[in-house]
Amino acid sequence: MPSPEGVYAMAPPLGSELRVVALTGRPDEYRIEVHGGGDPDDGAAVGADCQAVAEGRLEGARIEAALRPFESDLGGLDASDLADAPRVELQLHGDTVELQGAFAHCAMATVMAGTYRRTAAPSVFEDCPPLPAACWNRD
Repeated sequence: MPSPEGVYAMAPPLGSELRVVALTGRPDEYRIEVHGGGDPDDGAAVGADCQAVAEGRLEGARIEAALRPFESDLGGLDASDLADAPRVELQLHGDTVELQGAFAHCAMATVMAGTYRRTAAPSVFEDCPPLPAACWNRD
């Protein structure tokens, strides 16, 4: 099975992107960074952008991951926000991944869960620094 590392994007008009990065020194463990947006076709009711970071172990073609605290220009989550947060799951299908989970900290119209396809032309995650910072935590 090929490495899940890379950047994935939802089909237009959605601007949601997802990045998978191997965690150094933690074999078969990965960080999933998600930057979700609303559907521009919703007009004035478009969902606000939202972000999430999760980490988990690759087992077969699936990464079951726990949401992690983070900070960004859009806000963030601290450990107390995540005490009862459900886990998320990333199903791997070659160049396509399916993100499943609940993102209660995001606006209702923000699209986070769904199907993403590997992309060579990311718009949110371009020129990202390496771990531990998520792309939106660049200095």
